[in-house]
Amino acid sequence: MKVKILLLILISLMFANACKENTADKTNVKTVCPKKIASLSLASDEILLDIVENDKIIGITYLADNKKLSNIHGRTSGIPHKLLPNLEQIIDINPDLLIVADYIDYAFIDQITKTGINTHFLTKLNSIDSINQNIILLGKAVCEEDKATSLINSLNKSIEELKKRELSYNPTVLYLFPSFFTAGINTTIDDLITLAGGVNVGAKAGIDGNKKISREYILNADPEIIIIGSYSPDEENFIETLRSDKVLGQLKAITNSNVYTIETSHLTTVSHHIIKGIQELSEIIDNYNKKLDENKTKTSN
Repeated sequence: MKVKILLLILISLMFANACKENTADKTNVKTVCPKKIASLSLASDEILLDIVENDKIIGITYLADNKKLSNIHGRTSGIPHKLLPNLEQIIDINPDLLIVADYIDYAFIDQITKTGINTHFLTKLNSIDSINQNIILLGKAVCEEDKATSLINSLNKSIEELKKRELSYNPTVLYLFPSFFTAGINTTIDDLITLAGGVNVGAKAGIDGNKKISREYILNADPEIIIIGSYSPDEENFIETLRSDKVLGQLKAITNSNVYTIETSHLTTVSHHIIKGIQELSEIIDNYNKKLDENKTKTSN
């Protein structure tokens, strides 16, 4: 099970943030307001539960109740089905609207399309702007445009508040996932780091999407802050792995105790809940700036 969950995290990182063929052209949504909605992605699970009453949702992903990955665990009471990308299961529950993210297996998407099931796709979830756009489009599909608009207004208001912060310094930040995957441009994590006030090392490395970063580049970049997700099923003590590494253990971020864990559900989400990750990293960067300012004061005295 841990291996399956690790693969799901990697898939969400590698494909949810990759620019792909726009599957919106395949969307077949009728104008009748749906009353039996099924969701096949954690992103749509998280959005739906904030804009639609639970009694209109007949199925969400089995990950929705996973405390380590989901932002809606404990809120799914009354929703009868926990779904896998299983065509027979989808046909059996007979939704009048199925929500699918376009990073799901293409062969499965083709199977769904052939059934004629009324389907709405979340597409190209690789930025805050794309999250906003997908929330609006999903709101229209479920006849809850006002709630969808309110949701993104709240997200954008929180982001604007963070932008008003006055930082004396923008530290370099490296996001690391086990096996040394990181996030570069065209990713929500790049937006997260930038909006929090950091400089994304993955982007500076020329990485597009989520890919491995070389140990050599990490050493040369010598990031000031390293962030990792709280949940790494195949390497639960990833921080200790970094600290005990004879080479990487000498990195500035490690020797200065600037390696931080952020909830995986706040880092890898491609829903409005990403604001939680932005706020957590913002606090880390604020505290980093305070330390710098205090050291400057001590030096000047």
